[in-house]
Order: sequence, then C-alpha cells, then structure tokens
Amino acid sequence: MGRSHLKGLLGADFVKVVGVVDVNRTAVDQVSQETGVPGFYSHQDLLDGAKPEAVLIAVPHPFHAPIAIDAAKAGVHILSEKPISVTLSEADAMIDAAREAGVLLGVMFNQRTHPVHIKLKELVDGGAIGDIWEFEMISTGWYRLQSYYDSGSWRGTWKGEGGGILANQAPHNLDLWQWLMGLPRRVQAVLKTRIHRIEVENTVHAIMEYDGAKVGYFRSTTADPLGKNRIEIQGDRGRLVLEGRQLKICRYAKPISEDILTTADRKESPFESNWEDVEVEEGRGGHLEVTRQFARAVKLGEPLIATGEDGRNALELANAMHLSGLRERAVDLPCDRAEVDQLFAELRS
Repeated sequence: MGRSHLKGLLGADFVKVVGVVDVNRTAVDQVSQETGVPGFYSHQDLLDGAKPEAVLIAVPHPFHAPIAIDAAKAGVHILSEKPISVTLSEADAMIDAAREAGVLLGVMFNQRTHPVHIKLKELVDGGAIGDIWEFEMISTGWYRLQSYYDSGSWRGTWKGEGGGILANQAPHNLDLWQWLMGLPRRVQAVLKTRIHRIEVENTVHAIMEYDGAKVGYFRSTTADPLGKNRIEIQGDRGRLVLEGRQLKICRYAKPISEDILTTADRKESPFESNWEDVEVEEGRGGHLEVTRQFARAVKLGEPLIATGEDGRNALELANAMHLSGLRERAVDLPCDRAEVDQLFAELRS
C-alpha cells in the first residue's frame, strides 16, 4: 500500500515527498533508487533526518499507534491508513498524543470521497426517507485466495494483523456505517473462519441495536467468490438502495407510521410507492483525494475528510464485534477498553 500511495504522491502538485521508510532495507534501497527520494530504515530516523511536515502511515496495523505517537511528539501531522489501530486504547492514545502536540490526525477512509456515498449521506441527513428504522449493509465483495494471506507472514494472524476482515477490509464499511447511521448502543456478532488457513475471522454477521426502533444488520466475508456490496436503508417515508454504484430511492405516498395506524383496508387502499434512479454527479475520489484534503487541512485549516475520532468510531464497531463474537455475548458501546485489551492479549499469545 505504501508503494501505491507513493506512486500517486510523486505525481501530485500539492505535496513534496521528502522520505520513504521501511524496516526492509532492500525495499527502501530499491524505491529510493527508483524515485530519488531519500530512504530511511526506521521511522524515528525519518522523523529526525527528513524533518517532514506530515507522515502517511501504511504499515501493518499493530504499528500504526507507536509510529503516530512518535510523529506527534515530533510535531508532525499524521495521516494513517485504516484501521486507525488494533485496539481502542491505542486509538485513544493516538488521539490524545495528536491533541497534546497540536497536530492533525487523519484516517485514510477513501470511501467517503466517492460521489455516490456523498449523495447517499446527503439524502439520509436531509430526511429524504424520514426517520430511519432499518439499515442493512452487505459487504461480501472482498473475495481473497489463500495466496493473498500467504503473501506476508503478518497477514491472517492476531499478532501481525490484529484481526481478519474486521481489521483489514471491513474498516471501510464500518466507517461508512457510523458515518451514515452513527454508533449503536449494543452489538451482537457471530464470527467464523471458512476454508482459509488463517488464525483470524474471515466472516462476520452482526446485529446493531439503537435507541428506539432502529436496528441494523451487517454482513461481510472474504470467502464469497460471488460477493456483492449493497446498502439498504428503510425509513418511515421511503427507502434507499445502493447496489455497487447504482443508487435508487423509493418514495412512499404515505408514511408507514400513518399507513399502519389509519388505513382500514389494504385491498381498498393499496400501499403506493415509486422507485426512482438517483442521479449522481461524476467526480474524483479515492486515496489521493483524502491526501489532497489532508494537505489542505494542514496548510489552509480546512476540515479533514476523516478524523482520528472517526477512525476510533469505526474501530469501536470492530472491537465490539470481536468481543461479541469471541466472548459469545452482546456488547454495549462504548466498549470496555480493558476488556478489549485483555481479549487481544489472549489472542496474540
């Protein structure tokens, strides 16, 4: 992922790359020779030697927190790949360190930049379908072969990756969830590992319970070759369906809350609804857009696309699902940090 970011940044007009770093010296030397960018073998050497204004962290998840905290202490702004960290206590420490140092902490949630997701949030926040009662997200388009997990010794392990689909692929989905719906008050999850020879989960099913009548359902896996990405949101006045990049809205002639209580006969008064395609403007999005806005936040004081607090909210869902699925019980939010730390200490050992 670091190479992918570097390729985009070298061609960008809003940033100058002053250093690359990796513990793999061969990789650093190769990239440095190819690009002419100075190479370093430890993040502290980069902070001391290159004296960057900001760093982009794209390393295995357990190392996000210590690198970010050291960067904050050096007065360097931080943009971290997802997830923000493995555990909530680590995320808390990152946010506290950035706040104390007066530096920015952003998270690479590039899904927020896609026009169709921006439009979906506009419709939800604007009350297009009224009060929301049900939210369903199916994110099974993450199919991975065993060779993917075998490509790095850290992959598919509790110590090296800090989880499976909840730590690697689904953070994007969990961020969209909390961005659109906010955090639930309780999570009940079932975790499974199908076929893959890995320590961690590759499949998750979860029910999210909110105050009032709102309930959500989340499903994700890396073991479905015909996977799909679908969001369906049911409101009192209609529903929204996002399948891939196609967004539709169904508008009800009468709110459900009114129809249920006032309609005397269904045959004489059929429920009327109308489906429409939602037009979405074309626009750029992706990792580079997050980084571009991060640079604008540093130089111009503009808002980040996703803050450290946003990263922590997405992790709140992931940690709750790990706790619920592995302890086999419902988990109230916010999660007990000590309980999360204990769980991951057991898993890593």
